[in-house]
Amino acid sequence: MEDNNMPDNSSKKSSKKGVIIISIVAFVIIAILGVIIWYLIIGAEEPEEKGGRGILVTPENVDEIMEQQEAEREVKPEDYYTTNMNSSWNFKSSTEPSENAYVKNDEDNPYAVYFDVVLTNENMSEEGRLVYTSPYIGVGEELTNFALDEELAPGDYNAILTYHIVDENDDYRDLNREVAVSITLHIQG
Repeated sequence: MEDNNMPDNSSKKSSKKGVIIISIVAFVIIAILGVIIWYLIIGAEEPEEKGGRGILVTPENVDEIMEQQEAEREVKPEDYYTTNMNSSWNFKSSTEPSENAYVKNDEDNPYAVYFDVVLTNENMSEEGRLVYTSPYIGVGEELTNFALDEELAPGDYNAILTYHIVDENDDYRDLNREVAVSITLHIQG
């Protein structure tokens, strides 16, 4: 005769296994969420604390950024370069050479440089448009009297100039950071 009031050992084992599996899954989900939240909080603070990657340099903050970068890292001669330039370029038209655009790769630099000029989001219909890529500028050389690669209607355009370093083999040299400078293009007509 069977006793229906006696608990079945196999259902006790099944329910224990189910509770253990659910506990493990819950623990893993909580751990993953904790890591994601920690990464988002730490990741959001890091660029502000360390200057981040892809720094936008303006005439107002150039000295502060240079001091901050020098203080934060050991500067190796091969990872450091300086250029001289003006930040407001005048063109009679976008197909004619600029009247005043000037970029110089300093004599103390170890490598050639080149730069790209991209219109910013303030030019809503033109955002992200590459309008100029310079030739390589050798150490101690300067670039003047150049026209844009793309035609632009008359007006003022805000743009970002981003420098790139070229090594002795004419290959792009990644310094693990970019230097970008805010410039203005004045197209007269």
